Amino acid sequence: MLGMRCTRAQPRAFSPHKRAWERLIGRGQTRPDRLPPGWSGAYMDTSRAAESFRDLLLRHRGRTGLTQLELAGRVGAGRRTVQDWEAGINHPSAELLKALIQTLLEADGLMAGREAAEAHELWAAVLRDAPRMHTPFDELWLASLLRERAARSPAPEATAHHAGTVAPVASSAETGEELGLPHFGGHS
Repeated sequence: MLGMRCTRAQPRAFSPHKRAWERLIGRGQTRPDRLPPGWSGAYMDTSRAAESFRDLLLRHRGRTGLTQLELAGRVGAGRRTVQDWEAGINHPSAELLKALIQTLLEADGLMAGREAAEAHELWAAVLRDAPRMHTPFDELWLASLLRERAARSPAPEATAHHAGTVAPVASSAETGEELGLPHFGGHS
C-alpha cells in the first residue's frame, strides 16, 4: 500500500435526486412550489403531520407524571407492555386503548377542553400505526366517560363564593364619616 495516494471523494454539486427533479421540472411534470428541501424557493409544508402513537403516549404520560409502572398498573397491562408502546414496538388492543384513555383522562393527561380531540388522536394513531387494529372509535363510550367525569368534578359555581356570603360594602355610618374620624388610605 506504500506509494498509494489517498484521496477524498469530492462532494457532488448536485445529487442524482436533484438532477432527476431538474429533469421533471424541465418537462413540466412537477410544480415548482413542490420542490425538495434545500432548493431556493422550496415549498414548505407548515401543516402539522399526524403524530405517532408513541409520541402521543409519551406526551400524555408526561403530563400525568405517572411512571411506566404506575400507568401499566392503572391500565391493567405490564410495565414491559407500556415500554413497548412507547418504543413503538407494539400497540394496544382496543380494550387496552380504552383503559389507557380512561386512565389518562382521570390522571389529567388529556388537556382540559380538548379531552375528546386528544382521545380521538390517540385512537387514530393506533389505527394508522398498528396493522391489525381495525376497531372503530366508540363515540358513545367516550361521551359517557366525559359525562361521568363532569358529574364527579365540582362545578365552578360550587367552589366560588356565593353572593350571599360576600361581605357587604360598609355604609358611610360604619366608616366613620358621620363621626368626623380621620380617613386612612388616601380616601377623602
